[in-house]
Amino acid sequence: MILANYPGTMLAFLAVVTIALLLIWTHRGVELKKRWTTAIALYALNLAVALLLLLLIWDPSAPREGDTTIRNEVLVYIDTSESMSVRDEDRGASRLDRVTERVTALFPNDQHSGPALRVLGFDRAPYPCRSLDALSRWGNESNLVSAVATVARATESGSSTTHTSSVAGAVLFTDGQADQKSLSAYAPLAGRDIPIAIIGVGTSNEQHDVRIHRIEVPRRTIVDSPYTAQVTLAGDLAEAEGPITLTLLQNGRHVQEHTLTATERKSATPLSIPLFANSVGTDQLEAQLSGLADDANLHNNYRTATVTVVEEPRLRTLFYTQWLGPDIGRVRSALARTQKVELEIRIDARRVDVSPYRAAALADESRPQFPESADALREYDLIVLGPCDPSSFRQNQIEALYEFVSQRGGGLLLLPGAPGYDIGASHDATLRALYPAEVTQYTGPTLTATHRTPAMTTVGQRMQLFPKDLFQDTNADLVPAYLAQAKPAATTIAVAEEDPVVCIQRVGRGYTALLNLRGLFQLYRENERGGPLQSLLSGMVTYLGAAPGSESQLELFAERMPDTPGDVRFRAMVLDVDYRPAHDANVLLTLGEETLRMAPQGEGNYEVIAPVGTPETVLGTVEAARNGRHLGERTVALPLPPIRDEMDQTDADHLFLTQLADHVGGTYYELDSLPNAWVDDLPAHTTVPVAGKPRSIWRSWLLFSLVCVTLSANWFARRMLGLL
Repeated sequence: MILANYPGTMLAFLAVVTIALLLIWTHRGVELKKRWTTAIALYALNLAVALLLLLLIWDPSAPREGDTTIRNEVLVYIDTSESMSVRDEDRGASRLDRVTERVTALFPNDQHSGPALRVLGFDRAPYPCRSLDALSRWGNESNLVSAVATVARATESGSSTTHTSSVAGAVLFTDGQADQKSLSAYAPLAGRDIPIAIIGVGTSNEQHDVRIHRIEVPRRTIVDSPYTAQVTLAGDLAEAEGPITLTLLQNGRHVQEHTLTATERKSATPLSIPLFANSVGTDQLEAQLSGLADDANLHNNYRTATVTVVEEPRLRTLFYTQWLGPDIGRVRSALARTQKVELEIRIDARRVDVSPYRAAALADESRPQFPESADALREYDLIVLGPCDPSSFRQNQIEALYEFVSQRGGGLLLLPGAPGYDIGASHDATLRALYPAEVTQYTGPTLTATHRTPAMTTVGQRMQLFPKDLFQDTNADLVPAYLAQAKPAATTIAVAEEDPVVCIQRVGRGYTALLNLRGLFQLYRENERGGPLQSLLSGMVTYLGAAPGSESQLELFAERMPDTPGDVRFRAMVLDVDYRPAHDANVLLTLGEETLRMAPQGEGNYEVIAPVGTPETVLGTVEAARNGRHLGERTVALPLPPIRDEMDQTDADHLFLTQLADHVGGTYYELDSLPNAWVDDLPAHTTVPVAGKPRSIWRSWLLFSLVCVTLSANWFARRMLGLL
């Protein structure tokens, strides 16, 4: 029972108290004439009459209950992500079109005897649709976890039935190319009386698919200089029908179109495309495949890359040697011809193999010395260290050299020497740590080069520091100066059989490299501006001196966020003028036209998270200042791993869908095997209780009789007492 006109607890309390006080005031004289028990009985009878009338004013009512029949509905969830646009080889229509045809056959428009249809699409998230024609095409991801969770909420006990509809079943159509394939992420549907079906769409047979796997380009290059883009193709190149053409655009301008030969289609060798950096800024490269009429997935036939084009920096280079010989002299000449090098030469000649200069060099007592302190070395970007006696270095010089590489981020190029003039044979652990190889034996002048012609490794060819045929084209008799083994952390660029002749390792923030060759003077060409030796040293210098000047105090890194891969976490490492972590610096990151402030994370690290989308390369400029002093600025093209795309894999995953159906408690069917009886067996209607409009109770004869009896009893009592 409810009181339809109930005014609320406070007002009801005030009304009752007021009536009680009024009745006490009207009965104050009765006790003088009658006994007190009679007065109390009369007072209670009058109060009962007043409260009964007050209750009638508040209109006591009771709800009406009944049953009604409603039409059931079937929830149909349809995957509308881009992989549903694939036209399977054995079918003419797209997967989504096949689903809509099947749903139309299961739920014809003129069907009124069976359950109704409620359509919901899903890609990034589920969304309702008025009809099959309103499905959104195409989403860039397939959030199957959210779709299954929505099914669970819609079919759970107590929420599947309303006054207007009742859920009789749920069907989910998808090709199984979900972003999340861990079964533990899916909500179980077991324990429900409502049947749930998961329908697999598409073929799981391997289809013809040719794709651009990646584009490899240097992160930075010098303006007005050539560079190479290596495009790696993958897939069914040999089986594809018709010609396959690769088109490359540079900043929107068509630069090359290459049709793959039969040999290129059979091999997995990357295609090398020569390019030229025309202006300072960035080169936006776009590679696209065409001519693939039978390709099942055209989405992965397109890739992009970005190259930062900068003005040629002048690397402040210190060339220090204690030994003069033909190789050292030609290395000095080749470095002097390298435009990017601002060369300072210090010849502390203690051994001279060039006879005209031997006596003069050894008699010179004012030979230039190696810098004594870290502050002195900070003036340079690169140090080229010729053959030196390791015992001639004092401890402060060794520590300064190590700090120059590991903290300053400088480069160190080591040239080979002979016994007694070999840094790699030093007993000092700090000096040996800078050496990228373990020397086992000095070869001496007796080892011939008949079977030891250097050759670039696969890694060296990808790094593109110098032409891959540089050693083969010179016909020079080059031999390793040492029999050695590269350290585990070192990268071998070129080898002579098993011995590394060019290898690089990272030490802290900088790099060291070993040029382990005797006979380098044979690579020098005076009439070719240094020839192959200049090309070799130019590439090495460019790599080792990658962070000159104001950039040496900044490092910038980027990584995609695991849960939201469209967002990227940028991390900057900032050092002060002493190359120690810079605290409380003001660090700004510029991405395109947007500038973001990076938050400090301690130990000179700063970070910010920014949305960048799907590009595989992002160009960022980081600059830092502290206490009004500018610490540096650096622009870097940062490579990012490609986001797993809907179209990276388009084969239907029936195995995953079968396991998913078992896990959540549903039934799995393939699209063509879904029986019509599955829908026909669902109940079309459901009877549910409903509550009608409340009706007043006081209008009944029983309550009316009770009011009349109470009023009559009050009248007779007052009459007998002579109060009327």
